[in-house]
Amino acid sequence: MRVFLSEHLTCGAVHQAEANPLFPEGAAMLRALAADAAQVDGVQVVVTWAAGLVPFGVPGVEVVEVPSVRQEPWFFGEQFGKADRTLHIAPEEALGMRAYQYGEFTGDAWLGCTASAVEQAGDKTELHRIAAAAGVRRPAILEGVKPLPFPFVRKLEDGAGGDAILFRDNADFTALSPELNEIGDPPDVWMSLYHYFSEQYIPGRPCSVAVINDDPLPAGVQDVRIDGSPGRLSYHGGMIPAPEIDQAAVRRLVAQVYEAVPGLRGWWGIDFVIPDEPFEGSFDPVLIEVNPRLTTSYLGYRALTPDNLAERLLFSERPFPPLRWRPGTATFTKGGRVDVSP
Repeated sequence: MRVFLSEHLTCGAVHQAEANPLFPEGAAMLRALAADAAQVDGVQVVVTWAAGLVPFGVPGVEVVEVPSVRQEPWFFGEQFGKADRTLHIAPEEALGMRAYQYGEFTGDAWLGCTASAVEQAGDKTELHRIAAAAGVRRPAILEGVKPLPFPFVRKLEDGAGGDAILFRDNADFTALSPELNEIGDPPDVWMSLYHYFSEQYIPGRPCSVAVINDDPLPAGVQDVRIDGSPGRLSYHGGMIPAPEIDQAAVRRLVAQVYEAVPGLRGWWGIDFVIPDEPFEGSFDPVLIEVNPRLTTSYLGYRALTPDNLAERLLFSERPFPPLRWRPGTATFTKGGRVDVSP
């Protein structure tokens, strides 16, 4: 079986990709997935890799060098046509385009969520509507609410990478952009110009869980930091498994999301918060986002199991025994470093 793997920032599709803060994360995920897939009997792995980058450096993997951004779509299409299975790692907007182009009519050849699932999960306001209709608890979107209640966060409607801005009070708000205060209501200005939206902020422990098809893995805690005034929320990695967490409650949330968003398949995940105070009367996990793609947590999970996670992605039709987990915890950074402790 020939398996084609690519990643948005390393495959040659983006100019000056190495300057993107998500570049180390994407490269680390691609290398880890390719290394695991290459260990599966009967699997030949090929990746596309932008010309000029440091060598890919994973033994047993065929590397196709992409000479320019303009030529990348042709190289992708060529390798897709030669492969039995294809998995593309990308932020939602770019992933959705490829899923629509290559995944809609090819069945099992496309290893990942359907285009419609990527679109629904990637549009955070649409996801909020879907979640509400399914009874999934989620922070309120503060559209049309004036004045905005503090604390709240500002997020891109289709952003990736975990970045957001936390406004704890009016001083935070004024400190960020006094010039916008002079020309009008900043929430409306930002919403129209930059596709941001405002969302209720729920203090609590940020966590995530990865899912293979409909089978959730042990949930982990995220390393999300809040710096400065206003607070810049940024994702730096995580730790698996999360201590003192109700894994059964997490599994219930995963089942709700899986039912609400048709087309979630392969590797996907959700971000959620364990609230510090009861939210809508419960301490159960509160959904924040759905990630319809391979996530950085793959680096941590693969370090904690003797089983090959890539094999389960490549052959979802096969029956597999439950995953085995080594004792201890795996701490990983978005740059690719992984440390395992007892």
